[in-house]
Amino acid sequence: MYFEDVDYCLSADKAGKKIILDPSVVVAHNTSSSFKRPTQKLFISFKSHLRFIKKWLTPIKRLVPYLYAFTLYPYLYLLWTYHGIKYKNE
Repeated sequence: MYFEDVDYCLSADKAGKKIILDPSVVVAHNTSSSFKRPTQKLFISFKSHLRFIKKWLTPIKRLVPYLYAFTLYPYLYLLWTYHGIKYKNE
């Protein structure tokens, strides 16, 4: 979840398929209704991110993306938690 589109494109490219982008196609998501709180999806996204890195990068090339992921997701959790508390109290 969350990296499946990129994973699919990389897999197709690896299999020799052509990837085409049609900029006239637009997908709009008004809200995320799968989770009661936005922070709930962070854990799933984090796990997906780690799986994607492990699948597509060699061990030596994983270091920077892992550092990025282990920095980004705690930051997002704190940011989203803070905003959730801030707007709940208003």
